[in-house]
Amino acid sequence: MERKEDKAVMDRLRVKALFIEDDEDDYTIVEGLLSEIAPLYFSLDWVTTYEEALDAAQRHYDVFLIDYRLGAHTGLDVLRELKQRGCMTPMILLTGRGDYKVDMEAMQAGAADYLVKGQLSAPLLERSIRYAVERGRAEEALRNARDELEMRVMERTAALAVANEELRVEIEERRRVEDALRKSSEDMKVFAYSVAHDLKSPIIGIFGLTKRLHERYGNLLDEQGMQYCEQIMKVAQHVALLVDKINVFAATREAPLEVQRISIPSIVNAVREEFAVQLRARQVELSAPSGIEEIVADKLSMLRLFRNLIENSLKYGGSELSRITIGFEESEGFYVLRVSDNGVGVSPERFERLFGLFQRDNSLEGVEGSGLGLAIVREIARRHRGRVWAEPGAERGITFCVAISRELPQSECSEEGRE
Repeated sequence: MERKEDKAVMDRLRVKALFIEDDEDDYTIVEGLLSEIAPLYFSLDWVTTYEEALDAAQRHYDVFLIDYRLGAHTGLDVLRELKQRGCMTPMILLTGRGDYKVDMEAMQAGAADYLVKGQLSAPLLERSIRYAVERGRAEEALRNARDELEMRVMERTAALAVANEELRVEIEERRRVEDALRKSSEDMKVFAYSVAHDLKSPIIGIFGLTKRLHERYGNLLDEQGMQYCEQIMKVAQHVALLVDKINVFAATREAPLEVQRISIPSIVNAVREEFAVQLRARQVELSAPSGIEEIVADKLSMLRLFRNLIENSLKYGGSELSRITIGFEESEGFYVLRVSDNGVGVSPERFERLFGLFQRDNSLEGVEGSGLGLAIVREIARRHRGRVWAEPGAERGITFCVAISRELPQSECSEEGRE
């Protein structure tokens, strides 16, 4: 049984040729020469006229041997007509005598070679055919490669067009989302403004009137009436505090950051003075380790951050609270600020919920709070390209950790120029 490799070799050595020649004697000579050629195996078809040549050329051949003289036509006419029809088969022109002009015309018309019949020999004919066939096969391989490349380019171009369209749609969607976010931001500002002016003013009025009623007409009220007045004032104060917190949260989200080098000790001292009365009354120690000097951040944001975390400890630490500690460390790419207390703490499964809007620990009912303080801290961390999380204390209490990026671009303003 013939092996596939052997068949491939035989197919490559087998040459199917068409001889266009009106002289039978010349056909016989060429056929004889081809029979002497090895290792090529020739299959030779013969036509005698211009019309037969054009008809036969529609079938598959490896090479055309074309006589120059074909009655009313010449071999150049056949060659040019076949080339015009897009025929890519290699063509060798044969002539009775050497003619430089005919030689040049043949080459210009696309002939693979030009041979003089009187000088033909088996080796010469074999070499001419072999070169023409191999060159034709190489050109066909190049055409196929080019066609495949063009197809791939077309497919890739189509794929890129689809990708570009998807990218355009995505850009449009992002632009739409950005517009929606900008509108939402504007709505937030309007809401905060409305809360500050349309809600806080009546609340302050309610508080003031109730306080006046309590002070001036307290002797006319019974014990329950006095309690009502106190509850109204307490609720009014809580609502006013909530309004302030909402405004702070809105400002935290929207106000531009002025990133600069700031002194952590000065921030801690400012917050310590702010809470001095409460710290003394509760006998709570606020400590910060030495070695904390400067970080690059927004100063107002850092004041709000420490203010909210210390306020959170004082508010929810319980009667056991005696110490609040501020810690600092530098990790790869981040400053990490820590505020720890030894108060009652929070169950770890509730840590993540603490940073949501209006989220409070259910175990702390009766303790006043807006539920916005830690949300403000989370927003500060986000705008400083960081994050916030909670950890349980070593023995009791809780530690709030805030990571802010060390690679924030500094604003063009003076150091600590924002209060």
